[in-house]
Amino acid sequence: MGRHGLGQMSKNGELFVEFCGNNNMVIGGSLFPLRPAHKVTWVSRDGRTENQIDHICISRKWRRRFLDVRNKRSADIVSGHHLVLGEIRLRVARVQRREEKVGCRYDVRRLENLEVKRAYVEQLESRASKLPTDGTVEEQWCGIKNAFITTSHGTLGKVCGRRSEWMSDETWRMIDDRRKAKVGIEQACTGSAKAAARLRYAELEKAVKRACRRDKRALTNSLVEEYDISRRLSGARTNARMPLKDRAGQLLTDRTNQLKCWTEHFEQLFRVTNSNGQQNPQLEAPTVSRINGVNSEAPSLAEIEAAIKDMKSNKAPGIDYIPAEMLKADPALSAQMLHRLFADIWDTAIFPADWI
Repeated sequence: MGRHGLGQMSKNGELFVEFCGNNNMVIGGSLFPLRPAHKVTWVSRDGRTENQIDHICISRKWRRRFLDVRNKRSADIVSGHHLVLGEIRLRVARVQRREEKVGCRYDVRRLENLEVKRAYVEQLESRASKLPTDGTVEEQWCGIKNAFITTSHGTLGKVCGRRSEWMSDETWRMIDDRRKAKVGIEQACTGSAKAAARLRYAELEKAVKRACRRDKRALTNSLVEEYDISRRLSGARTNARMPLKDRAGQLLTDRTNQLKCWTEHFEQLFRVTNSNGQQNPQLEAPTVSRINGVNSEAPSLAEIEAAIKDMKSNKAPGIDYIPAEMLKADPALSAQMLHRLFADIWDTAIFPADWI
């Protein structure tokens, strides 16, 4: 197809050329004089038939911007087709944009190793002892956050790429072997060597599929034991907007009326009264330890530690990049680090910028 095309043009190729001509387009694979090995885009199952049937087209007015088009034979995509890459030179206007801070995720799975967990706790305890005992809420929070981030960066390390949680390390090792076998096919010099490499690649492909099915079954079995399997697999969500009854027993379905009902309920619950049962507007809430039986004092050290233990694992971190696993590595130490901060927030009603 074209001056520098490869193979014989079929009827579909003629229709494709006619389509490009009617739409004022050029075929990138027919523009550049390359070796046949760089033009092949499809190989038959037996490895004997090769052809150029995948193309990249571009408008004719961009013809001079087209620099190169060739295949990518080393891509491990488990297909008889090769990836086709096109290089285009563009001139675009520079747009000044504010650089946004890109977060990172730390490999908290390493905390399952007792030695790594012990080293993490020791370094975190050493940094916690150096935290300032006074300062603003923002300064205290920045010191605590830096202690967790610095310790995690040196002990746990960052997660390299996104890996499926259900695939085991053995499966990923087999995928790497399959990728190397794919490169061996392209580097084979003789027909017998290429046939042997293809046989090796086919065996590894079957082994990877078997390993993936095994890991998938293991994930399903674990979901049966730990989670509600129907919710995880079907993706069904429960309806959070349930009907609500007011004090008169009437059913409220409108969201505005429901919010108004909840507002009246909590106003009545936290209303301060004197010994005669009358509302006392002169009484200030900070001087009262309990309001209608509800503890209004600052969170204690035991409460913070219990809350940390109740946090759910395997959840995405917030803007501070501190997941629950970092806090739960040593709940007592984490509670000591956060207790003074929570007490100051309780007294001043001032929150760090990351929490707003």
